[in-house]
Amino acid sequence: MTTAPVKTLAFCGSLRKASYNRMLLKTAIGLAPEGMVVELAEIDGLPVYNADLHRDSLPAQVERLCDQTAAAEALLFATPEYNHSIPAPLKNASTGSRGASPSPSPASRPRSWARARGSTAPSAPRCICATAWSSSTCIR
Repeated sequence: MTTAPVKTLAFCGSLRKASYNRMLLKTAIGLAPEGMVVELAEIDGLPVYNADLHRDSLPAQVERLCDQTAAAEALLFATPEYNHSIPAPLKNASTGSRGASPSPSPASRPRSWARARGSTAPSAPRCICATAWSSSTCIR
């Protein structure tokens, strides 16, 4: 009996194409075990979160990210630390992909965090990434 592959959505907190964290994610994707499919979420180009945009419909890029997030069984983050937090584009993706309000029930999906380089406060981005995507679906 074959099982369906585990769908994992990977987020890179750095927008630079040659960033160490993007290289880390690409390596992780290449090393994914059999039975796991990893898709890279494209967060560059997302509009800055604005609740007014969510009233009637979501922008196409946000809709795509919501669909990807909803379909994922696991989330993987590779992000640098920026001012003891996560970079603005990743925070924007978190807020925008949840829609107008967070889901009332927390997700049960596993989340994993990695970074390519050391910093002085390693737990801040991990805590934010673990809780920021706590909604299991995008509120539309």
